[in-house]
Amino acid sequence: MAFPPRAVRLNLFFEKLLAHPPVADRKEALSLLVRIMAEVEDFYGLPKNDFTTRMGVFRPQENNPNDWKDLDSDPCYWDDSLTKTHRTIVYNNGRIIIKNIKSNPAVVVLDKSGA
Repeated sequence: MAFPPRAVRLNLFFEKLLAHPPVADRKEALSLLVRIMAEVEDFYGLPKNDFTTRMGVFRPQENNPNDWKDLDSDPCYWDDSLTKTHRTIVYNNGRIIIKNIKSNPAVVVLDKSGA
């Protein structure tokens, strides 16, 4: 079965994330990232726990928690586990920034304000 290209799924993820109301803290932001990614992948019928087809971009709970950097700081960040393409930066106030560190680390792909 052919699934939509990763770029299509990622764009839908960004749209859904931006449409969601701001969250109040880091814990809510992390939960939101994981939940929306799962919704997008489930919507397209991707097999559960098959990270060759699922994006695996924002999967902090399914990876070693030590993959997060600067957890004692504000912000902390995590680089996606599969391709090291995206860096997710999460602030204590719930703000989420996503950068494409592979093509141009200075360019922000998504900036969602916290509450």
